[in-house]
Amino acid sequence: MKKLLALTLTILMVFSLSACGGSASKSAREIPLDEEITLVDNEKITIKATAKFEEKDADANGYHEVGYRVLIENHTDRYILVSYSKLSVNGFMVDSRFEYIDTVSPGKKTYSSLSIYVDESVSNNPAETIEELHDVEGIITVEENADGSNGYRSTDWGDAFHIDFGDGKASGSQ
Repeated sequence: MKKLLALTLTILMVFSLSACGGSASKSAREIPLDEEITLVDNEKITIKATAKFEEKDADANGYHEVGYRVLIENHTDRYILVSYSKLSVNGFMVDSRFEYIDTVSPGKKTYSSLSIYVDESVSNNPAETIEELHDVEGIITVEENADGSNGYRSTDWGDAFHIDFGDGKASGSQ
């Protein structure tokens, strides 16, 4: 009886693990940009938008994401935190659900997302698809510390950014 129970539990675990692996979302899209868009570039940090993406599978709260994939390069010997705030899309401010922070180790790079959360329960979202992302603005804030602890301090390494696809071509400004 114990062997039968053990075999049954083993089979259940195998099936549950294979279900967790799953496959990529069928409703996800990513479109590489013709040219990377530089959002910040100085001796301390470089941040570039590399692609537009859309993830249409809503989370438990009824939100899905559209936005940009970004490459963050830390040129310093310190840990940095990168956050985006005061984001607007197509002339509309995006509410406080948008606060995203990345940590980047000294001298390293990371890929991240600059995401706009779309509330599927309302009809007045500023952008719901990749095609509707035309005019995106915000502020990039960078904080740093020497040892990776929680004691980060503000810097002036970040900047305001603007991504405009209004004429069919991408341009970025700082």
